[in-house]
Amino acid sequence: MAACMSAVWVGFAFALAATPRTRVDAICETCGPREGEILRKAVDERARATTALVCAQWICGTAAVVFAVAAELRTRGEDSVVWVTLVSSVFVGATWSLAARRALEGSDRIVPAAARAAMVLSKLPPVSWVVWVAGVIGRAARDVPGVPEPVSEQEVLAVADAAARSASIERDERELIEAILRFGDVTVRDVMVPRTDMVTVSKDFRVGDAMEVVLLNGYSRLPVYGEGPDDVVGILYAKDLMRAERDGEVDATIERLVRPAHFVPESKRISELLREMQREQFHIAIVVDEYGGTAGLVTLEDLIEELVGEIVDEFDRVEERIEPLPGGAVRVDARMQVGELNELLGLDLPVGDWTTVGGLFWHLAGHPPTEGEVVRCDHHQLRAERVKGRRIGKVRISPVAVDGVDRSVDEPATRTPHQSGDEATTRTPDQSGDEAATSRDVP
Repeated sequence: MAACMSAVWVGFAFALAATPRTRVDAICETCGPREGEILRKAVDERARATTALVCAQWICGTAAVVFAVAAELRTRGEDSVVWVTLVSSVFVGATWSLAARRALEGSDRIVPAAARAAMVLSKLPPVSWVVWVAGVIGRAARDVPGVPEPVSEQEVLAVADAAARSASIERDERELIEAILRFGDVTVRDVMVPRTDMVTVSKDFRVGDAMEVVLLNGYSRLPVYGEGPDDVVGILYAKDLMRAERDGEVDATIERLVRPAHFVPESKRISELLREMQREQFHIAIVVDEYGGTAGLVTLEDLIEELVGEIVDEFDRVEERIEPLPGGAVRVDARMQVGELNELLGLDLPVGDWTTVGGLFWHLAGHPPTEGEVVRCDHHQLRAERVKGRRIGKVRISPVAVDGVDRSVDEPATRTPHQSGDEATTRTPDQSGDEAATSRDVP
């Protein structure tokens, strides 16, 4: 009996601790006004209420073990007391684990009863004594400078969801909050332009030649290499080229115009990089891999787009990253991340050492792909399109019927620009753009 009561208190404690404030109003609507008032009070005094339940849990659990040992002493003596203690303790612990899992699964149904029990227990000695002592210690800890009450990202998002549902904030504002929370988890590798997409010039180029590259691609900053792509020696600014051209130095080499480049590791978090760009006042950085080679480049615009979505100017041409096709198929950009595609279309493509759809195709094929080559992945068929050399431009994903089950992909979800990485379009700069290449800028 004591073990069962102990399990009940465990379930109540877990249910009360796991119920977020944003769920309280919805739960109160399903119970009476008196129960709702008690629940709100218990949630407001969650530490006090939970302490009361945990105290009752340990009293009943200890009592169960003591009763089992006492019964064994009366019947068989002291020979098996140790084994009875161990068995009864394991049994009590098992009931606690089972009760906790059940409580978490149905916390909305349990928490009103848990709140009533907690408020009653917190007023009964000796539980009330323990609650008082725990309250004194808790207040002392909160009064210590630099020890704020922790709040999880899930709680922040839950509050934002509730505010959006009640029209206290706009839906776009809620999505911006989520993008801000995600921002700290994104690395430079996730937003950089890969080296194969970089537009670069050699340090031996003439001013006139480099100006042609700027005009053809529409970038205001270009990486400059020495011996090869891994030997980036600096950054060339379009305004320096225009100034040199104005001064009649069209045939001079650009080496003297090159400015120092900033290098960052691909594992660096973009939140740290953004602060570094603000502090040191630069807009473009060269990304290096763990072996010191050039992995790509990243610009300030790339970082800002992770917060506010795609930034398109009047000279950009918009190209669909996800193109719906007849029969439930879609054509996607091979550079699109597999996780992003799964989220947008509800697919279950595997994620491994590769990050892009093109990388997945390479993994499945096991050799350089050819135009029109087809590979199978679970319930989907992938077809390589627009292959140039060893690089895949587009991948057509078609559903494969299995046992008569329709495996058609969902329509691309309509996403707002605030959700990091969820834009369904990419843009290719025309000849009059303003920034350096970004991960969505490359033709």
